[in-house]
Amino acid sequence: MPKRRTEDVVHAVMTDHWIQRRPPPRDLLADLPERHGAAAEYQGEVVAYYPRPLLSTGENALYLAVAQVALGNNLQNGLAQLTREIARAQPQ
Repeated sequence: MPKRRTEDVVHAVMTDHWIQRRPPPRDLLADLPERHGAAAEYQGEVVAYYPRPLLSTGENALYLAVAQVALGNNLQNGLAQLTREIARAQPQ
């Protein structure tokens, strides 16, 4: 059973149980390019998963505002939220 790179997990090798009559024309253990597509990335508001609900503290509000803009997923609304939280908390 041949080993090959997985297409959905980065840098992982698995044993392929599909035995083909003719081997594929490419190297099954060669690195595959990582896929980064804007369509696959989440573009909405970042919300706390755990604990739910997130305690309403100044520190949590600041971290949540940073999370809005850190990856650019909620940039327009996140920048306004981050500006408000920085002005309120005045972190060092």
